Amino acid sequence: MHRKKACKVDLAKLHKNPGTLPRQAIFLDPFAEAGAVTCDNTKNGIVVLDCSWVEVERVFPILQKLMMKHRALPFLLAAMR
Repeated sequence: MHRKKACKVDLAKLHKNPGTLPRQAIFLDPFAEAGAVTCDNTKNGIVVLDCSWVEVERVFPILQKLMMKHRALPFLLAAMR
């Protein structure tokens, strides 16, 4: 599903400013060492970054400072990219 369509049907919310991301959310981070597990609490949301690898170098240092739980992408999702 395209991100704009997901927003229209309330399955996702776009954030243009990292400061508005939910605290204590799970951040799917391709550089994280710990994988996402079923006991992770998702009540604060799951954050997914949609950008190019060039943009990752600029944005990730900002996201590292936020209070989110960094988890590796599930293997199935990583393989589909």
